[in-house]
Amino acid sequence: MHLAVESVGTKRGGGWVILNEILSALSDDSRFTRITVFGSPQSIYAEARFLHPKIEWKKRTVADRFYAARMHWLTTGFNQACKEVHADCVLQMNAVGLCDLPTVSYSQQPLFFSSRAKATLSFSHRLRLKALEQLTKKSCEHSDRVFVQTHWMQKAMNQRWNVFPQVVRSPPPNIERMFVAKGQNGLLWIGSELDYKRRHFFERLERELSDETDFLTLCSSNAAMSREEILAVLKRSSILVITSLTESLGLPLIEGMAKGTMIIAPDLPYAQETCEDAAMYYETRSYSSLLSAVRAALDNETLRRRHIQAGTRRALVLDAESENYLALRDGLFDVSQ
Repeated sequence: MHLAVESVGTKRGGGWVILNEILSALSDDSRFTRITVFGSPQSIYAEARFLHPKIEWKKRTVADRFYAARMHWLTTGFNQACKEVHADCVLQMNAVGLCDLPTVSYSQQPLFFSSRAKATLSFSHRLRLKALEQLTKKSCEHSDRVFVQTHWMQKAMNQRWNVFPQVVRSPPPNIERMFVAKGQNGLLWIGSELDYKRRHFFERLERELSDETDFLTLCSSNAAMSREEILAVLKRSSILVITSLTESLGLPLIEGMAKGTMIIAPDLPYAQETCEDAAMYYETRSYSSLLSAVRAALDNETLRRRHIQAGTRRALVLDAESENYLALRDGLFDVSQ
């Protein structure tokens, strides 16, 4: 079976990691004899990791860089490209794209379902996002199967679009665990420059607490770092501060818990579903609530240890629940028959 994968725009962060994991799972399955990946030119890490004889990379530079070209690619170009390579079925990593072939969509875009996060974007960005949302809705309705990463996204998609996708729990396997973080009380923030990630919250913390602790930041510009390097930074940090207004899975939360790092997160569904009682939550809109939570964590080693232990337990549960993309693989095989 020849599989075509649409992944233009997936080039950094959690989506990048998950693309790698999915390609690894699919390339090991004998049912898939050929995999053509249509992706971004910046997907160098993924390409270097999977120089697999089954996988052929076709980079779409123009579609990656220009919004109008991206929309043309998703509405027309991708379908034509699939026909040209004689694909049998399609996996849409961003759950968007119109194609005549049997299709499985995998949605990792939580922005559609958070008015609070969308409100932080510029007017032009919101307009582009609205057009993309309409196309994504149409693509999901057209797909044979739709998957999301969390129950909160499943509920949101059903309420907003009347689409009820299947949840696939898929944190990357074999995360090295560490029960207590070592070193000083380092605070780590992971995110991107997009406004809804609220990096300014962490920068304000850094200004107020720089004399009390070390600060580390991993943003989208660090995307070239290997996962091993990123996990090593987590290992050195005793507290991971998350400020994003929306996420799908929240991969850093899982990695942080697995690495023995205390989690401080906003009181939002994505963090609650992933961490449950393992995180220390603060009032989402309130910087003072975040500051209070961070001060409490820095000053109370017993509190940190309790959350770290709860995080380790939660990471083990999530790892046990992981289907390692079996549902995605089986879904692709089923719809292609």
